[in-house]
Amino acid sequence: MKIFSLIERIKSDSRFCKKERITLIDDFETFKTFIKLQAYKKFPLQRIILVEKFKDKFEKEFANMEGVSKTKIDIVDEEKLRKVLKIDNPSICALINIKQDFFDLENFFSGGRFCVVLDSIQNPWNMGGIFRTNSAFSIFDVIVLNNSVFPFSPRVIRASKGFVFEQNIRVLNNVRDYLDEKCISLIFENKKDSLDIRDKKIGEKIMNSNVMLVFGNEEYGVVSKEIFKNYISVKIVTKIDSLNVFSAHSIACFYLTNLISSNDKPS
Repeated sequence: MKIFSLIERIKSDSRFCKKERITLIDDFETFKTFIKLQAYKKFPLQRIILVEKFKDKFEKEFANMEGVSKTKIDIVDEEKLRKVLKIDNPSICALINIKQDFFDLENFFSGGRFCVVLDSIQNPWNMGGIFRTNSAFSIFDVIVLNNSVFPFSPRVIRASKGFVFEQNIRVLNNVRDYLDEKCISLIFENKKDSLDIRDKKIGEKIMNSNVMLVFGNEEYGVVSKEIFKNYISVKIVTKIDSLNVFSAHSIACFYLTNLISSNDKPS
C-alpha cells in the first residue's frame, strides 16, 4: 500500500511534514486527546489506519463523532503497522493535515499573560513535554524560533500526549520586530548574573505585564540573546551544572503562574 510509504516518510522526515503540511498520531491515548480537544477542526483527519484488535474499542469511542465519522479507515495486521511505525504494541495511525497558520502575529498573548518562546530546541521529547506542561498551567501561546524541531512532528505529538494541538504556535525566524514594549522577557539561562526565579525583583517585573518565558537549546542555550533581556535561573544547591530545559520550564510555569495567581486574588 502506498499509504505505508507515506507513513514511513512522515515518521522519518520532519522537514517533509513541514513542507507537505501533514503529520500523524501513532498511539491511542494521544488520538483520544486530539478528539477531546476537537483539534480536527484545525487539523482535519485524512485517514486512519487501525489494528484489527482495536476495531471494537475505536468504534465504541469514536466512530460516530464529528471529525471521525467521514474519515476513511483501514484495518490492518498488528505486525504490519509495527514495522511501519517502528513502535511496540501499535494501535492506531491517524494521518492529519496541518492547516493552522503558523505566521499569525496578531496577538502573542491570545490565551493569557504568558507566552513561551522556544529558541533552537532540538529534542522532540523536551518540546512535547513543554507543550503538555503549558496546557497544565493554562499557557497556550508559543513562539518557536530558529532551528527548532518542527512542533508537529510525530515525536513531538507523542511526547505532548496530544496537547500540542491545544497550543497557539507561531514559527518565526526572528521575533525582534514583534516585541511589545509592555512585554517582559525572561530568559532561563544559568549565568553568574542571572537572578534567581524566587528573587522578589522578578515578581515586581511581571505583575503588571505580559511575560515571554524564553528557553534555549539543550546544549548551548538561547541563540537570540541580543533580542531579550532579564536573565533568570533556577538556583541549584548541588554540584549539578544545569537543569534539563523541560525541567526548568516546568519549575518556571509552576512558580510564576502561582505567583501571579496569588497576587490577583482579592485581599
